[in-house]
Amino acid sequence: MNILSHDETKTVKVETRVRKCLSATKSRLKNLRERREKLNEQVKQNEEWLQRTQDEIKMMDAANGSFNVQTFLNVYETSCSNEIHVKELQQECKYYKKCLQNYESQRKREKR
Repeated sequence: MNILSHDETKTVKVETRVRKCLSATKSRLKNLRERREKLNEQVKQNEEWLQRTQDEIKMMDAANGSFNVQTFLNVYETSCSNEIHVKELQQECKYYKKCLQNYESQRKREKR
């Protein structure tokens, strides 16, 4: 009646395998929880970085909106125009200065 007898060694082997599997599962679960926590922290950091980047882009867009290329070109054109006008006025000033010098010279000659 060996067939009906209970084999204690098989039961011990099965229990040992179940314990090892359970221990490995618990360890794996612990590792997965730690990994999830790290990933959640990384997600939080990435969200903060994304928000800062979006805020910086908005600020740059606002700055570009208030001082865009067209505004720069208008300022540059006005500056060049003013520079030309200044040069013309300087030439005119030189002309009148010479005229004044000539007039003063002529006046001195007349006094003599």
